[in-house]
Amino acid sequence: MVRSVLCLLTVALAFVPLLSAVEESKPGSCPDVSPFFTTCKKECTDDSQCPENLKCCFSSCGLQCIPPEHGNSPQ
Repeated sequence: MVRSVLCLLTVALAFVPLLSAVEESKPGSCPDVSPFFTTCKKECTDDSQCPENLKCCFSSCGLQCIPPEHGNSPQ
């Protein structure tokens, strides 16, 4: 019984960082990126990790911080 409670508590505590992380999306949308001018590296996982007004966008090879296009809906 004690093992079950400890296991459940451990699993529940593992999800606390996921619940407390708030992802804020910056204005603008991700532009189409040419597959010929990108590098294969993961610079970010969301907009909050990009400096200034840059957005974290999918490129042909990973996630990169790039200048957004300004339109009606953010991605």
